[in-house]
Amino acid sequence: MTTTTSTTSSTTTFPSTTTTSSSTTTTTIPGTTCPVGQGFWKNHPAAWPVRTLVLGSQTYTESELLALLRMPIGRSGVDASLILAHQLIAAKLNLANGSDPSIGTTVADADRLLAQFGGKLPYGVGRPSVLGQSMVGDGHALASYNRARRTPTCVRSSEMRRSGRRSDGRGARLVPVSALQPRKRLAATRRAHASGNSGRA
Repeated sequence: MTTTTSTTSSTTTFPSTTTTSSSTTTTTIPGTTCPVGQGFWKNHPAAWPVRTLVLGSQTYTESELLALLRMPIGRSGVDASLILAHQLIAAKLNLANGSDPSIGTTVADADRLLAQFGGKLPYGVGRPSVLGQSMVGDGHALASYNRARRTPTCVRSSEMRRSGRRSDGRGARLVPVSALQPRKRLAATRRAHASGNSGRA
């Protein structure tokens, strides 16, 4: 959006008249909706802008997508296709919700990787494999986007403001110690001190 403002002033000095005009042009880049992490979408299905998504070459319903988001990623035997799917679902929901489309190239590559398989996720791709590394790489890029690290001019959506929550990407609510009840705040402070003392021992 571009706004142009013109100002004209007139000064009369006998026997002549002097007219001075100035013009100011202000360019404003419209903000896009800030992306949010997979935890938000997993816990707020009512906020979803669409009810189906295509991942790879397969179409998934809302219930299928939620089931994928709720599948835990273990520390051992990690399925790279599931790592990618979690972030791809969030990215596509963010794009459908009006977030910056600059991540489109990574989204397309993620779909290309998943489209190599028939049937639906998960595909049991080992993380150390060449394909697994490609999936994890795209997953990391999408995770950065979903955390709004690549969209500095974005605007927080009204749904996020109403929810009053911030997601850490795993669906957990981040609550400052100051917001806890006095008894819980004291317990949290004692645990912090105990942790600090054990670290110095």
